[in-house]
Amino acid sequence: MNRIILIGNGFDLAHGLATGYKDFINNYWRCFVQNVSNAIFTPYEDELAKFETNDGTSDSYNSWLTSKFGVNRGETYNYDGIMKLRQEIINDSSYDNLKLLITDFNEASDLKLNLLFKNKFFEHISEKTCLNSWLDIENEYYEKLKICVETKDIEKIKQLNEDFEQIKKELEKYLTEETENTSYQEREIQYLFYKDFEPNDFTKNGIDKLIEEKYNDYEKKLAEGGEGVLSQRINDLIDRELIKNARQYFEENANMRLIPPKSILFLNFNYTDTSSRYLQNRFENNDNTIHIHGELNNSANPMIFGYGDELDDDYLKIEKLNNNEYLKNVKSINYLKTNNYRKLLNFINTDFFQIFILGHSCGNSDRTLLNTLFEHKNCVSIKPFYYKKPDGTDNFEEIIMNISRNFKDKAAFREKVVNKTDCKPLPQKENP
Repeated sequence: MNRIILIGNGFDLAHGLATGYKDFINNYWRCFVQNVSNAIFTPYEDELAKFETNDGTSDSYNSWLTSKFGVNRGETYNYDGIMKLRQEIINDSSYDNLKLLITDFNEASDLKLNLLFKNKFFEHISEKTCLNSWLDIENEYYEKLKICVETKDIEKIKQLNEDFEQIKKELEKYLTEETENTSYQEREIQYLFYKDFEPNDFTKNGIDKLIEEKYNDYEKKLAEGGEGVLSQRINDLIDRELIKNARQYFEENANMRLIPPKSILFLNFNYTDTSSRYLQNRFENNDNTIHIHGELNNSANPMIFGYGDELDDDYLKIEKLNNNEYLKNVKSINYLKTNNYRKLLNFINTDFFQIFILGHSCGNSDRTLLNTLFEHKNCVSIKPFYYKKPDGTDNFEEIIMNISRNFKDKAAFREKVVNKTDCKPLPQKENP
């Protein structure tokens, strides 16, 4: 039996990496405010004056998002107010605070500030402060896409895709910088990857498979003349009644629990390679990694960022439009750019397998792929490692509800998913 380690963004966060959506967008606004501060809110009046143009507007700072963060001057301007604003936005460089300060300042001063966006999708997600994860961003894209479907506005879907592509490029730059020169490894995570199978994690079908594999292992050793193998033990395992009552046999024979995975597959949904630190090549088929959503700065395995819920009722409407612009960010289509998906199918078709979920929310954005994995006939166990928050609460229930949405067969969902009493929190790097 094999094991699949399903890796999501929470895995990177557990290693102290600031790779979440909130990290990305907050970093942007910190950099933005710093650049604006350096360009406009200089402590030197003569430097401030040089940004003036004939129409009284300064084109002070441009980026891939903003066409202008400008200063419109009246006959006089409040120099002390400028310096106060500069300090305030440096102290709290969030997008919401920046908007509030601009509004307050414009009401109290002849000097007027304005912020304009070139990337309208980024403006949309910046305005929605309730968004917390990359799954949220993919869902927002999908909702915008469905609006374009209803209106049949080709120009809007083209612009949406251009905006989304720009965000993806900036994300790649950010993640590349954030993950440079990091090598932290969590010993507890290393242990749980390679630990032996535990009986409470499995359906009866899975335990039957484990015992049959153990029997085959003994039989192979006997055929090879292995020492220390008792023929009576083989006869016990051949007994079909014992196999039929596999769980009882498993529990009564403690040494039967020492059954390691034959092979481990790291199914990495991140663009980073944090999981590669744990590769040990300990098994007969070796452990391996599939970067199913691509890798940073690798043209042979480009980043896949979009939506992957072909089970959604609205997806059929999108396909019927017969316009490829609407399908540019469908994950299952982009999977075909590499052989990753085929390698995954080959792995799950070769043997029974258990799934460990580490840091993946199992949301609808990956629903098509997760349904393929979870409802596969060889999947006998799904074990989520949940996040335990500093206040003592956790997200186990949220993960389970998301997992349930990836099942059409609810009986299989209840049978395969390990209950909370046999699950554990995902180990976290302690802050220094």
